[in-house]
Amino acid sequence: MPRRKATPTPIRPDVSQVPPQLKPRAPSLVVTPTEGAKILRIGYRQFYALIMSHEIDSFTIGRSRRIPVSAIEAFIARRLADAHNAAC
Repeated sequence: MPRRKATPTPIRPDVSQVPPQLKPRAPSLVVTPTEGAKILRIGYRQFYALIMSHEIDSFTIGRSRRIPVSAIEAFIARRLADAHNAAC
Protein backbone atom coordinates (compact mmCIF):
# COMPACT_ATOMS: atom_id res chain seq x y z
CA MET A 1 0.00 0.00 0.00
CA PRO A 2 1.46 3.38 -0.97
CA ARG A 3 2.26 5.73 1.83
CA ARG A 4 0.28 8.99 2.02
CA LYS A 5 2.05 12.28 2.10
CA ALA A 6 1.58 14.16 5.31
CA THR A 7 -0.50 17.29 4.86
CA PRO A 8 1.53 20.34 5.80
CA THR A 9 0.38 22.23 8.85
CA PRO A 10 -0.76 25.76 8.04
CA ILE A 11 1.71 28.45 8.95
CA ARG A 12 0.32 31.01 11.34
CA PRO A 13 1.33 34.59 10.62
CA ASP A 14 3.39 36.30 13.26
CA VAL A 15 1.03 39.02 14.53
CA SER A 16 3.90 41.14 15.70
CA GLN A 17 4.86 41.66 12.05
CA VAL A 18 1.41 42.70 10.79
CA PRO A 19 1.45 46.30 9.50
CA PRO A 20 -0.42 48.75 11.78
CA GLN A 21 -2.98 49.64 9.09
CA LEU A 22 -4.08 45.97 8.95
CA LYS A 23 -4.44 45.47 12.70
CA PRO A 24 -8.05 45.58 13.92
CA ARG A 25 -8.99 48.75 15.77
CA ALA A 26 -11.88 49.62 18.01
CA PRO A 27 -14.64 51.47 16.13
CA SER A 28 -14.39 55.22 16.48
CA LEU A 29 -17.18 57.16 18.17
CA VAL A 30 -16.48 60.33 16.19
CA VAL A 31 -15.20 61.13 12.71
CA THR A 32 -13.83 64.18 10.94
CA PRO A 33 -15.91 65.93 8.24
CA THR A 34 -13.72 64.33 5.56
CA GLU A 35 -14.31 60.86 7.02
CA GLY A 36 -18.04 61.57 7.37
CA ALA A 37 -18.25 62.57 3.72
CA LYS A 38 -16.53 59.31 2.76
CA ILE A 39 -18.97 57.32 4.89
CA LEU A 40 -21.94 58.87 3.06
CA ARG A 41 -20.11 58.76 -0.29
CA ILE A 42 -20.71 62.47 -0.89
CA GLY A 43 -18.43 65.45 -1.37
CA TYR A 44 -16.83 67.31 1.51
CA ARG A 45 -18.69 70.54 0.68
CA GLN A 46 -22.06 68.82 0.57
CA PHE A 47 -21.32 67.13 3.90
CA TYR A 48 -20.28 70.43 5.44
CA ALA A 49 -23.54 71.98 4.16
CA LEU A 50 -25.46 69.26 6.04
CA ILE A 51 -23.53 70.18 9.19
CA MET A 52 -24.16 73.91 8.79
CA SER A 53 -27.89 73.31 8.15
CA HIS A 54 -27.99 71.25 11.39
CA GLU A 55 -29.13 68.11 9.55
CA ILE A 56 -26.08 66.36 11.01
CA ASP A 57 -25.00 67.20 14.56
CA SER A 58 -21.38 68.08 15.22
CA PHE A 59 -19.16 69.70 17.81
CA THR A 60 -15.75 71.30 17.96
CA ILE A 61 -12.69 70.55 20.02
CA GLY A 62 -10.57 73.65 19.73
CA ARG A 63 -10.63 74.34 15.99
CA SER A 64 -11.30 70.72 15.02
CA ARG A 65 -14.83 69.69 14.09
CA ARG A 66 -16.01 66.18 14.98
CA ILE A 67 -19.19 64.34 14.06
CA PRO A 68 -20.53 61.50 16.20
CA VAL A 69 -21.08 58.35 14.16
CA SER A 70 -24.49 58.14 15.83
CA ALA A 71 -25.39 61.52 14.25
CA ILE A 72 -24.61 60.12 10.80
CA GLU A 73 -26.67 57.01 11.56
CA ALA A 74 -29.58 59.19 12.76
CA PHE A 75 -29.36 61.27 9.57
CA ILE A 76 -29.55 58.11 7.44
CA ALA A 77 -32.52 56.83 9.47
CA ARG A 78 -34.38 60.14 9.01
CA ARG A 79 -33.70 60.12 5.27
CA LEU A 80 -34.92 56.53 4.97
CA ALA A 81 -38.08 57.33 6.97
CA ASP A 82 -38.73 60.39 4.77
CA ALA A 83 -38.27 58.29 1.62
CA HIS A 84 -40.59 55.61 2.98
CA ASN A 85 -43.26 58.15 3.93
CA ALA A 86 -43.04 59.80 0.51
CA ALA A 87 -43.48 56.44 -1.21
CA CYS A 88 -46.62 55.56 0.76
